[in-house]
Amino acid sequence: MIQLIFSLIIYFNPSLLLVQHSDKLSESNGISNSDSIEYQILFNGRIWRNSFTSVEGSQFLLTSDFIDGTIVIDRHTFSNIKIRYDILDDEVQILKYDGNIIQVNKDRVSSFTLNYNNNLLNFRNLEMESVGSLKGFWHVLSDSKIKIFVKYRNEILPTSYTNGLPKFKQVNNIYILKDNNVTRANKRKELMDLFTKEYKVKINKFIRNNDIVVSKTDPESFKRVIDYYETITR
Repeated sequence: MIQLIFSLIIYFNPSLLLVQHSDKLSESNGISNSDSIEYQILFNGRIWRNSFTSVEGSQFLLTSDFIDGTIVIDRHTFSNIKIRYDILDDEVQILKYDGNIIQVNKDRVSSFTLNYNNNLLNFRNLEMESVGSLKGFWHVLSDSKIKIFVKYRNEILPTSYTNGLPKFKQVNNIYILKDNNVTRANKRKELMDLFTKEYKVKINKFIRNNDIVVSKTDPESFKRVIDYYETITR
């Protein structure tokens, strides 16, 4: 009988079901409809439309799926957000409770995180921090005395290059903040130039003994070297 009454209520007022569904989706994004101020802050952006359906691959970092993360907007921290990072346009997108994809206003986002396969990636908007000439969102791979910043971006390879459909290609750039100087270090030589002669021998030996291939396609290789340097200079 109770089920019949509930069905009749929904039949004559289906909006109740929609409200209930919207509340669940909102809660999954760490915010409820009653939190009007937070709602306006979080979802203040524009609806995203895919303009690259004919391009092979994904314009997003790691995955085109929305994954768990956090985001800081106007000093408000939102947790348990479904988020993804567009490295073609250097924009952050979040999934709204109604299914729309919101591209957040970039100049209001100071940082965000992505939790991918139990790895937490931290990103900061360096334009807000005046770190040299670095602009936009950067992955803070190391935040110790020496800082490593990685910029992920996508290029579109034309059909003349792919002999087929246009294709996304990810390109990484690595910058290191050491002794208040921000230096590009995309190659092993550029990395080694950051160290004095007395440490270069030890570092080169460490790289050889551990079969490390220092390459910007593997930013973690830079972190391993920096971590080692910091252990021998404490």
